[in-house]
Amino acid sequence: MRKHLSDMLLKDRFIGCILGGAVGDGMGYAVEGLAPLELEQYFEDGKITEPYIDEVTGKALISDDTQMALFTMDGMMWAYIRCNSRGIGSYEASGVWQSYARWYYTQTNIILDEYIIHKHEHEPVALSSIGVKTILEYEELYSSRNPSEESLMSLETLQMGTLEVPISGFKDASCLTRVAPVGLFLHDDPKEAFLVAARLAAITHGNPTGYLAAGAYACILAEILNEKNLDEAVRTALLELKKYSYIDEVNDTLEYALHLSESDYGWEQGVELIGRTSSAEDVLAMGVYCALKAERYEDAVMWAANCGGLSSSAAFVAGSLAGAFLGDMSIPAEWKGRLELKEMMLEWIDKLYKLREF
Repeated sequence: MRKHLSDMLLKDRFIGCILGGAVGDGMGYAVEGLAPLELEQYFEDGKITEPYIDEVTGKALISDDTQMALFTMDGMMWAYIRCNSRGIGSYEASGVWQSYARWYYTQTNIILDEYIIHKHEHEPVALSSIGVKTILEYEELYSSRNPSEESLMSLETLQMGTLEVPISGFKDASCLTRVAPVGLFLHDDPKEAFLVAARLAAITHGNPTGYLAAGAYACILAEILNEKNLDEAVRTALLELKKYSYIDEVNDTLEYALHLSESDYGWEQGVELIGRTSSAEDVLAMGVYCALKAERYEDAVMWAANCGGLSSSAAFVAGSLAGAFLGDMSIPAEWKGRLELKEMMLEWIDKLYKLREF
C-alpha cells in the first residue's frame, strides 16, 4: 500500500484500525491450528477468504488478541484520567496492569485484586440511567478464546514486569497485538508510543524481542495516523528501534518484510519465505508484509489469515495496519456487520478518541 488518502478523518483511522484488526483476528482465529487437509475440507481452494460465521452466535468470533486490545483501551483510559487528576503515575502502573488483571478475571474467575472489580474514574457511575456498561459487564469477554498462557502465568504472580526488571522471558504475540490502541492514542508522539507500548508489553513479557516488537508496531500505527505511507511508517519504527539494545530479531524480520514487499514475489511466496509465525517478531513481520503488499484491505487480512502458525495474531496486525491506512470504509460492510462486539468496540473507540481532548 503506497497511495495515501490525505483527507481521511482521524477518527475514521481509529475505527479502521480497531475494527480492521478485529475482523482480521476473527478470520485467522477460525483457521488457526488447522492442517492443510482440514482447510481443503472446509474452505474452497483450501483458504479462508471471508469471515467465518459461528453457527451458535451468528457472529464472526474474536480471539484473545482483540479481547486484550479492548482491555488495553480500558486501561489506557483509566491511567490517563488518574494521572491527570493526580499529577503522577504511568500508563502501565496506573491503569493497564489493573485492566489486564480484569482480563485475567474474565478468563479464570479469579480476582487478583478486589479493587479492580469496582467502577473507577474512567467509568460512569449512573450506569443504569444512561445504559453504558463497564468492560466487565460484556458477557462475551468471559469466553475463553485461546488465551495466552504466557500472559496468564505472568499475571497470576501478582507482579508487574518492567523494562528494567523483567518478569519473564516470554515473547509470544499476545504482547504485540494488545498494544494497537497505544499507537492510536499517542500518535502525536511516535517515540512515546514506542516506549509506552514496550512498557505495556513488558508487564507480562520480559524478552526484549517481544516488547520491542510491540513498540515498533505502535510506532508504525502512530505514523500511519500522522499521514505517513505504510513503508515510511515502517522505516520510522526501524530508526526508533535502533535506540534500544537487543534489537536484532525485530530489526531483521521487519527489514526482511519490507524487502519482500518491494520484490516481484507473489504474496504466497512472500508468506512462505517469512515462514510460520510463532512469536511477536514473526507476527509483526507477517502483518506488515501483508499490509504492504496488498492494495485492498480484504487481501491484506486474507493473506495473513492463511499464513499458518499464529494466524489470528498475524491477521489482526495486517488488518489493523490496513484499516488504519485505508480507513473504516475500506472494510466490507458485511464483514463488519456480523463482527462480535462491534457496537462495544465503536463505543470504546469513541471514548478513547474523545479522551484526547480531556
